Amino acid sequence: MNPSWGACDRVKAFVPWTGGKMKLRDEIVARFPPKVSRYVEVFGGAGWVLFHKDPGPFEVYNDFNGNLVNLFNVVKHKPEQLLRRLDWCLNSREEFELTKDLFNRKVKMSSVTRAANFFRLIRMSYGSKCVSFSAQSCDLERSFPAIRAAHQRLKNALHPMTWNKHFSAASS
Repeated sequence: MNPSWGACDRVKAFVPWTGGKMKLRDEIVARFPPKVSRYVEVFGGAGWVLFHKDPGPFEVYNDFNGNLVNLFNVVKHKPEQLLRRLDWCLNSREEFELTKDLFNRKVKMSSVTRAANFFRLIRMSYGSKCVSFSAQSCDLERSFPAIRAAHQRLKNALHPMTWNKHFSAASS
């Protein structure tokens, strides 16, 4: 580990995600070689491993879930717009069902609106599965510092499409 990147400086995941690697992150990162020149997170989820490892020169966040990848891209590129969309959001079963319906009907949304709605859906759902409403209240503003920290950490991480272009060039 890089001594300039202390444990207290590590970014925590800004969103819960089913199957997250929070409890395994220390074990996973300990198995990395001392110098990692390319890191590709193919099962990014909440980003626990990416956020826990030392920043590197070539990092890619990727996931099968396009809504999750979009959320990470918006956190990277448009965090303040995302936070404005999340400000003053209500937490209710009706809001949850309306938001879930938008995704079920595949309603076209801007990337920021889609990210904000997906974040709300995750935070309002039971077990972060986006299926059923959780009766627990969630104060979205409590996530704002973590979103800002994730934005700082993701500044140098590459978008999956950018990685594909770099990968193709490197392999030819």
